[in-house]
Amino acid sequence: MKTIGKFAALGLGALGVMVSAAAASDMSDLPDAPGKDVTLAVCTQCHGIDLFAQPRPAEEWSQVITFMIGNGMSVSDEEYGTILDYLTTNMVPDAQGPVAAAE
Repeated sequence: MKTIGKFAALGLGALGVMVSAAAASDMSDLPDAPGKDVTLAVCTQCHGIDLFAQPRPAEEWSQVITFMIGNGMSVSDEEYGTILDYLTTNMVPDAQGPVAAAE
């Protein structure tokens, strides 16, 4: 029984390393621009970047952030502005960053 527990723990540890490596590579795919660090710090507290790495029209981003606040996201007014600026500048269909170029 203890042996199975050790193997399970080893497997979960390896899975955690793989997930961490995948998340790190996904984060590097986001455009490097002012506000990236704040956006990652706030938005990845509850989910991966896949939920905000998809370009949306700029006018949708404030609705998305407001929806997230309604679901418990806590941000200061300054963080809200920083995140909104980052997303509406870099994560829109006509942005010139790596995410938009992948479409």
